[in-house]
Amino acid sequence: MAITNLTNLTSAQNTYELVKFANDVTLGYLSVLFIISIFIIITLISMKNYEFDEALTLSAFISFGISIYLSVIGLINFKFIIFFAVIFSIGGFWIYISKH
Repeated sequence: MAITNLTNLTSAQNTYELVKFANDVTLGYLSVLFIISIFIIITLISMKNYEFDEALTLSAFISFGISIYLSVIGLINFKFIIFFAVIFSIGGFWIYISKH
């Protein structure tokens, strides 16, 4: 069995390569947990000014945009774009129904 030094970062030339390396070492969980934590944090912060359904829709929209960017650069899977798009759509529909 070969010994691999996972902390050897001599090949990282910029921030993207560092994050990509950390994401590869954690088997993709780094960026997934990052986007989910952003979603939860934005939901909790926006609940100060909005109701829960509006806060959830706002955080889903922001997370949707961030997940598109992370998917384009290859850090997360495409299914997270769909996940946040579905939450955003359901939240928007719920707000529309509740206001009318």
